[in-house]
Amino acid sequence: SHMADINEGYKFSWHQDTPHCNVQSSSSNTPATLVYLGEAPSKNILAGVYAKASATTLGTTAEDRFCVLYRNGANVHRFELPTTKSITGTTISRGKNFMEPEK
Repeated sequence: SHMADINEGYKFSWHQDTPHCNVQSSSSNTPATLVYLGEAPSKNILAGVYAKASATTLGTTAEDRFCVLYRNGANVHRFELPTTKSITGTTISRGKNFMEPEK
């Protein structure tokens, strides 16, 4: 699964070569970024922070090595973008904005 090594354990760490990372896997010493957004943040805040983390790590050795976490009651959850498009809702994608005119 995504970042399975972090699920096995991590330690807080920072290094100037990966300034956007704040943890390191205990098993592989691979850097990653964990962002905790507290109790029940809105989907818009979760999606916005996810997009910023994605943009920050894009093109780096830590690309796609980030988790946006939040608490809902006693449980901590990882926010992930929906993998399927909804015709009634909006989702964030790196693709073209469908509202823009064709060129």
